[in-house]
Order: sequence, then structure tokens, then C-alpha cells
Amino acid sequence: MVTVAAGRDAKSQAANYPTIIDVCAPCHGTDGKGRDVETPNLAGQSGIYLYNQLMAFRNGTRRHPPMKGIARDLTDNEIKAVVSYYAILPPP
Repeated sequence: MVTVAAGRDAKSQAANYPTIIDVCAPCHGTDGKGRDVETPNLAGQSGIYLYNQLMAFRNGTRRHPPMKGIARDLTDNEIKAVVSYYAILPPP
């Protein structure tokens, strides 16, 4: 089960992001806002949705070559950290 960090508000979450977010930030930003119209916003998305999408990229059931390359190298704990981080941020 994926959970968000309890007891932490979005502002402190954004200021203290996990280092794995550095992999996501070039496209999705540390604020979870996509950098262009083809890059989805991640901030405020459901944790279950984000988890399922990352798992689908990793196992190849969702196809997007750049994301497949990134997701296949993520550990389960890194995926949980990404999900927990972006899910708690306020949507754009």
C-alpha cells in the first residue's frame, strides 16, 4: 500500500524532497508541474494512480520509451518515495 508522509504539509514536503526526485525534476519539476503540454502534472495526483503508472512503465504495459528507461531502474522504495512526495503536493 502506498501512503503519503503523515504530518508533513506540502510546503515542508517540497523543501525537503527525496533525492530520487532529482531524476523526475527535469520534466516534472520538484513542484510536480509538467514543463510543457506533453508532460503531465504529478502534483496532487492520487498516490495509487501514480504508483500504478510507474509500475506500468517499469513492466512495459504502459509504453513511453523515456519513462520506461527511468522506471525500470527505480527500486520499489524509490517508487514509493516518488509517489509519496508528488501525491502530497497541491495540484497546479
